[in-house]
Amino acid sequence: MGAGGGLAGGLWAFLGASLVSGFDFVMKNSGFEESLGKADLVVTGEGCMDQQTLYGKGPLKVAEKAKEKQIPVMAVVGKTGEGIEQLLSLGIHRIYPISTPRHSGDWNSLVSVSKQMMHSWMEQDSILGK
Repeated sequence: MGAGGGLAGGLWAFLGASLVSGFDFVMKNSGFEESLGKADLVVTGEGCMDQQTLYGKGPLKVAEKAKEKQIPVMAVVGKTGEGIEQLLSLGIHRIYPISTPRHSGDWNSLVSVSKQMMHSWMEQDSILGK
């Protein structure tokens, strides 16, 4: 269990707090659905995108919501691991890690990856597989 689950469990056990999905809570209170309706592109991120992301982490849920509206999704991540191929078939069109042999994970790496991402967006047909 992660820190969020441990804190929530303690609040539930000792203070009678309600347990709710963090993603659902954020979606309900952030205006995400309204913003998504106006979007041409969604950019999401995660520290490490890998097979654990397939188990309902935020970036996958964001991609699922965007896919319903046929909006492309790109992810900027710290690093990637096993399982990212499946994510590419579930609504995340491109994944850009900032910690690779080519990128060290520092500010300049983030800027470089952002430029690559925007270049891909400008060539939208390649993102959408057209």
